[in-house]
Parts: sequence; C-alpha cells; structure tokens
Amino acid sequence: ETLCVNEATARGMTPVFLVQQAAMEGFDQGENQAQLHGDEAYLLDTGGAHVVIAAFGEAGAFRGMQTLMQMCFHSDIDAEVGRKGSCRIPAVVIRDWPDLPNRGVMLDVSRNRVHTMKTFELLVDSLAALKFNQLQMYTEHTFAYSAHRAVWAQTGAITPHEALALSEYCYERFITLVPNQQSFGHMQHWLKHTEYRELAESTVGSRALWNFDYCCAMFSDSELLPYSLAPNNSSLSLLGGLYDELLTSFPHSRAVNIGMDETYDLGHDVSRKEVARIGKTTVYANFLNNISSILQHRGAHAMFWGDILFEHPHLFLKTLPKDSIVLDWGYEADAPFANRGTALKSHGVKSYVCPGTSSWLSLGGRVTNALRNVINAAQSGASFGAEGLLITDWGDGGHLQPPVVSFPAFVAAADFSWNARVQKSSPGWRGGGGLSPEKQLTMGGVMDRVAQNVDRIFLAQGAGGVVGKVLMVLGQVYSQVGRQTIPNRSALWDILMLANRKDTWVRKDVMIGRNIDKTSLTSAIQSLNSAQLLLDAAPSSAHAAAWAARAASWDSKLVYEELSWVLRILLVACQLGLLCVSHPAHGRSCNLASLPRKDTKDIVKELDLLIWKVRDMWLKRSRGGNGFEDSLLRLRHTSYVLKNGEHADWNDTLHEFRGWFTQAKENATQKVTHNKMHGDIEGSAHEL
Repeated sequence: ETLCVNEATARGMTPVFLVQQAAMEGFDQGENQAQLHGDEAYLLDTGGAHVVIAAFGEAGAFRGMQTLMQMCFHSDIDAEVGRKGSCRIPAVVIRDWPDLPNRGVMLDVSRNRVHTMKTFELLVDSLAALKFNQLQMYTEHTFAYSAHRAVWAQTGAITPHEALALSEYCYERFITLVPNQQSFGHMQHWLKHTEYRELAESTVGSRALWNFDYCCAMFSDSELLPYSLAPNNSSLSLLGGLYDELLTSFPHSRAVNIGMDETYDLGHDVSRKEVARIGKTTVYANFLNNISSILQHRGAHAMFWGDILFEHPHLFLKTLPKDSIVLDWGYEADAPFANRGTALKSHGVKSYVCPGTSSWLSLGGRVTNALRNVINAAQSGASFGAEGLLITDWGDGGHLQPPVVSFPAFVAAADFSWNARVQKSSPGWRGGGGLSPEKQLTMGGVMDRVAQNVDRIFLAQGAGGVVGKVLMVLGQVYSQVGRQTIPNRSALWDILMLANRKDTWVRKDVMIGRNIDKTSLTSAIQSLNSAQLLLDAAPSSAHAAAWAARAASWDSKLVYEELSWVLRILLVACQLGLLCVSHPAHGRSCNLASLPRKDTKDIVKELDLLIWKVRDMWLKRSRGGNGFEDSLLRLRHTSYVLKNGEHADWNDTLHEFRGWFTQAKENATQKVTHNKMHGDIEGSAHEL
C-alpha cells in the first residue's frame, strides 16, 4: 500500500483503494448489512492522502466510483488543471445505497427509431454514470429472429449478435440487459403478414382499437390490422421459439418482459366462445399463466404490464405465478402507484413502478409532468417496497423526438429511485435518515438540479452548460398552449401531426386544437425564442474537451442541432395554431387542409427544410429502414396537406414521398462517388 501511494504521488496522481467488507462502519447495524442495504451499498472516503471506496461487493465499488466521478463534474473545473486530467473534490465521507434495488430504463425500438450500436453504447455509459442497473428495449417486431425474417426485414432490427454484444457491454457496467417481446397484443407487425395471420385473434382487425394512424403502427399501414394473438397452443408454440432465442442473446437476465398490455380485441373472434363461457379475464389469466410456464421451464420468469390485471385484480391474484413481476405503468403526474402497489404487496405480488419520460407525442417533451410522474413513482415505490422502477421512453407517432428530450426524465428517475427521500416510517424504508423538514422538495429546485445534471452527466459541461436549461424551457411549452383532450400528448404535436385529417376528430375524444388560443400560442412562441437565445450562447464543444475523453459525453454540436430542430418544429406548430384560431372555419377544431394556401406558403418552406434536417440528424444516431422512412412520411404528409388542401390524399402523399426519397438516395449515391474519387472515405460512409 505504501509503495502504491508513493508511486502515485510521484506521478501527481491520487490512488483509489477498493476494499471489500462484510460490514461497514456507520451503516445501520444488523446481522447482514448487505441484505439490508443491498449489494450496491458503498462507503467513499476522500479525506486522507488517498481515496478509499469500501463495499460489500463489486457492484457497490462500481457505484462508488461513479460518485467519485460525479464529484469531479460537480466541482468548479479549472481549465488548466482539467487539461492535465485532474479535478478538485472536497474531503468527505459518504455512506450510500439505493432505496429501490432495481432501477431501469426501457427504450422503445418498435416505433421506427432503432439506435446504432454506437448510440446504444453511449447511452449505456450514461446510464451507468447515473447508477441505473437495468436496460430494456421494447420490442414488437425489431429483433432479428432467425426464423422470422419477413417480420423484421428492412426495419433496422437488432440482431442476436448485436444483442449479445450489448448485453456484455451492459454487464461490464453492472447493468442487466433484459429481453423484451410483446406476446399478446401489439402484434400487428407480425399478424399483418400472410404467414402469421392464422395466429390472430381477429384476422380482419377491429375498430375497437385506437386509430393507428396517430399512435403506433406504420403510417402506411391500414387502420384495420390484426392486432392480438389468439390465446391458443399455436401462439404458445411461436412464443416458445422466440423466448429460446432471446434467452440465448440476453444471457445475463432470467427475466423476460412479455408485454401483455392493451389486449383490446380479446374475445372478438377466435376466443369468443371461450370468453363467453369463462369470462375475458380468466381467458387472459390462463394465457398469461401458460406463458409463465414456458419461461419457468427455461429457468426464467415473466415481467408484464399490469393494466389488464388492475381491471379485475381479485380474479388474478389467486393464480398469478409467484415469480412474476407486475409492471405498473402510469404516465401522468397523479398516477395511482401507491394504491395499486400497496394492494399488490399485501397479496405477496412483486411489482415495479413504471413512470414515463413524457417525451413522446410532444416533440419537445412535457418535463414538468415527467418530473412529477417520476417523483410520484419513486416515492410510492420506496414507501410500499416495490422491487424497482422502470422509466419508459416511448416513440408513439413515429419517434420524431431526438434522444436528448428524454435526458431530464432519465436524470430524475436515477436520482429519485436511488434516493426517494421517504420517511423512516415508510414500510419499504431501507435505512438512512429520511427527509428532513428543511429539505422538502420544490419543483423549481428539482428542475434546477435536473438541468445541471443533464449538462454534467451527458455533456461533461459545468456551469456554462445550457442544454439542461433549454430542455426545461422546451418541456414547459406544452403547458402554456393548453392541454389536449386525452393524456400523454401535447396540443402542439396534435396540431402538426393530426390536423392533417379531413376528419379532425381522429377518435371520439380527441379534437385537434380544442383548447388553444392566440394568447397561449403567443406566450409559447416567446418561450421558444428565449430558448433560442440560450442556444445561441451555448459553449463550444472545446469547452468540455478536457472531460469528454473521460466521460460518456454526447457530441454537444449534434445535441445543439437536435435542440434547434425541436425549437423550429415547435415554432411551425405554433404558427399553424395561430392560423387555425384566426381562420373563420376554425370553430372547435383545427384542420390544416382548410387553411388558405397563401397563408401557409412560408410555413411549408420551413417545414420542408426541417424534414431534410431531421433526415440527416436521425442517421447520425439511429438506423435507416422502413421505420425511418415512415417517420419522414408523417411530416411529408403534413407538408403535402398544406400544399394541396382539401384535395390532399394519403395515396398522393405516398407517391410524392417515394419520388422525394428516391431522389434523396440518388443524390447520396452521387456524393459517395464524388467522395471516393477524392479519397474521402469518411464522407462516403456518412452518405451511405
């Protein structure tokens, strides 16, 4: 030890000693401290000539190292010292452990956006810095199963080899990559193919579902699609084969998220007689138990969304497999996590609380809702003793929002799932001092904390960072404009993406632009302009150069481009909203097809420029394929409606888009040829 200290000191370095201990001073005493506090607990002492991290095991030592790195980010970075790879930290002793043992992120990779491996790895590094220990990728049809190419072809699907590599990358950072595959509803991307249609509950689809044009399916798909699997042996045979491949490709997880939510068409056709005989809930429960048995025979267990269970919990709880984990999702600030979780706990059922990032169907996020939703989930889960928290990042409507929009919710979920700030009297309390009265939370304080940590953790920027502040502004614009008639969305998103229908109701309880007015839209535009001023003053990437080499740092230049795009697209939505409210035909809804062409000419020019821009940005983070084209097509349809008014037709948009996209590919091919002739291999790769 002495030799090590002397050698490090001679090199101008501070040694860090990692010590494994069965018991640590200052922790709540008991027969088994590790059982009380978990294997991620650690003690960090920076007060001596060297740094000591004591832990019960490797996971705790790794978390302690992340805290040490965060202390460097939180200190005032001296540019001269920083270039030498140093930072200043205070002399402290920290005793730390998580309130919730499992803390995960679920990324939607089935609504068109599938990241490149480079982006996945960068995100994993960021999640490790935030002390998450679980990652899932929500999958309907974007895993490249060896026997089912027709389902995933041209989607940018994740291959088994990529999943295995990413699983190992996560494992090295003490994160478990959990397989995720919808197994009942949300199977339209399988069942629309002829070779799988016989597995459908209803081969013709059902109008009992929401309108897929605005939610979940490919924009080019028919509204009426087969949706749920029939709950029979043929479906179980298919699922068993899928699970075999998943468990091989995700070797460090014995849990499989099987979905099972929103089975709206159950009982419509194949299972109609059985539903009439024993009831829909029992049919669902039997199929769930059969799937659980398949997993149990493979040494695994099921996680599943709890919305169907909560409709009639008394009918489920008697037969639910004991190793199952119920995923209690709720994406609005007041979701009843505490009541539902306490009820499950009283019956011995394990559960996760599952808030959302509120990024989807919004473009710029709904950050105040997201933060309240996360805090509610974490504190409820810690109070009743949840198994974990899984924050969900959905891509409904084409996943047009760039990844950065979800960063604030990730930071908040990491913060509050680790330290939920609950009182000692809480049933799920895991030791510690609880929340003192002088440290009561305020939303302003939480937003400041989140904004600072977005800059520090994701961009390796200190006090001069502006990304967090810009995200706070963008994430509150939705509340200025007025809420929509159903939750989980922004009125501005609806104006831009839904008001291109001749029938602007879309479904019975959604009316586009119902709550907007000139005053609120003008206020939103002012906020967006203020965010642009912040971006204009953003530090260059060189500002963070000293730290970027050692941090999971996202390219600040690209992040600024993405935020600028979000700003501009929201301004387009505001301008369209102003035209709607000033147009004589506005009434109670906003229909873009009815707006005068002379008034929308400049807006269309801007929108078309933004479509080209998002094409370029998307491919720097995510993969191409049918999903990428589909997301562009949604924006192109809005542009086409603005150009052609009431005469606009979806088929015409599709024809126009194919010509536009073909030309884009031809242009790229020409640039590749030019780049190769001039020896620009990197430029050629980018264009491809």
